[in-house]
Amino acid sequence: TISTEPFDRDVMSNQIFPRFSLSLLLSLLLSLCLSSSPAPRACIDRDTSGCELNDEVVLLQSHVKVSSQRSPIAELAGSWQPGTNPPTPTGLQVTRLQTAKPIWWLHVPKCGSSFVNALTHLPGMCPFMPPGFVIEDAPSLSVTEVEESTDQWCPGSFSLEGRSSIMSHAPLGGVYNKAVEGHGVVMLRQPEQRIISGYYNQLHDWPYWYYGRRAADLFEYAQVISGCAVRMFTRVGDDGNGGVTACGGPEPANAAEIALAKQRLRGGFAFVGITDEWDLSI
Repeated sequence: TISTEPFDRDVMSNQIFPRFSLSLLLSLLLSLCLSSSPAPRACIDRDTSGCELNDEVVLLQSHVKVSSQRSPIAELAGSWQPGTNPPTPTGLQVTRLQTAKPIWWLHVPKCGSSFVNALTHLPGMCPFMPPGFVIEDAPSLSVTEVEESTDQWCPGSFSLEGRSSIMSHAPLGGVYNKAVEGHGVVMLRQPEQRIISGYYNQLHDWPYWYYGRRAADLFEYAQVISGCAVRMFTRVGDDGNGGVTACGGPEPANAAEIALAKQRLRGGFAFVGITDEWDLSI
């Protein structure tokens, strides 16, 4: 899902960025999140001229390749027997959330830290959290305090396997099979926009330890940081507290890692959102 094509210097300098990556992410999101409620066939075909439903999501779904595999939610709905109460949309959502616990949030840098509040305020996730508490409103909390608060307020809801807290930017390569598969959630962002945000946030994830200096300009920063999400989906590492992060590693993402990242994103994540389409995602 992350573009690995070389950056064109003129495009970068003018900050004119292609939108094909966002379109790809939108299609991926919709194929994952909407496959349990497919639109009528007229809305699934490439030709949407005869589609009576003009809802934005349905029209976007018309360009999604619907998976032939039934989702767990579809299986649950299909197991309903006459004479029993049929599963309701709310009931299916509750079941899906319970199945996803404990959640492992892959926190890709600059993709929306406030997503943590959407997670903690899901019904039943953090029953002991003070009413109205918002994590971003408490910047004085250290990583340790956030971790301890998570354990106290949200017992059993989040997995801290391979990370210091739910807010950390730890990659999942070392814990995917053990803790992430089936429990992953992630927000992704149009890659060039994510890179620009990181550049203006004190060169977020720039590997000072390797270069021994700051990035010369946005173009050099982009060349090094490009492929951040792919690395986080595939590589082993820590939270980056020592300055070394999977996102900012100097070794570029390769074709095998890209293929593995796509496989894990499609097969192991209970939720995939897009920062650029926040309202649609959340």
